[in-house]
Amino acid sequence: MTLERSMHARKDRRIEYLTILWNSLEGSVAVFARAMAGSISLVGFGVDSMIEVTSGAALLWRMSADADPLRREWREAVSLRIVGGLFIALAAYVSYEAISPLSWPLATITTHLCLTRSRSEPTI
Repeated sequence: MTLERSMHARKDRRIEYLTILWNSLEGSVAVFARAMAGSISLVGFGVDSMIEVTSGAALLWRMSADADPLRREWREAVSLRIVGGLFIALAAYVSYEAISPLSWPLATITTHLCLTRSRSEPTI
């Protein structure tokens, strides 16, 4: 590893530590605000911040093998899979939260329609 690359890697690690700190703070505030407001958007924002923290940690892990190109490539591939899996999990959670409130009213309406069809004419 060249001296210039080593200097850049050290600077990049410091920036990444600041990014992890910032995203941790951002995610904590979003989760707290979600608890107060009950907003799915804030949950998504908070989880996204935690994914960014995990991504930053994966980047630091990858950068610790910067001197060895083979280990660097392998760690980068593993890091991409971890972060990609977390984003898929976030998309599944947000989709579930978006669809689940619709399922209860739909079930209620369907049940009501079935009951009214099966009921005979009321007698007075």
